[in-house]
Amino acid sequence: MQKLLIITISSAVAVSYKDCLFNLFGNSFIIKTKSIETDDFTVIENADVYLVATTSSKYFDYVMSKIDKNKAVLIRLTFLKKDIEFLKNIPYCNIY
Repeated sequence: MQKLLIITISSAVAVSYKDCLFNLFGNSFIIKTKSIETDDFTVIENADVYLVATTSSKYFDYVMSKIDKNKAVLIRLTFLKKDIEFLKNIPYCNIY
């Protein structure tokens, strides 16, 4: 069975991504997680795909040096400035 390894800074984020992927794909593949805040990165287990969510951190280059870059999918969770401005302009709504 194919293995997917989610690499994040936060372990809570890793679990959230894992749950989301499991809800989408079920048991189609093995989903593992590794986070910088809680796990040892001396050796990273082999995987068929690495979802790397550390792209904007100081750990990005280190993480990438530990995995097969050809199997990496970079997850970028940033907002464009125009999107932030759009969100700022949404009027406050009271929900009763």
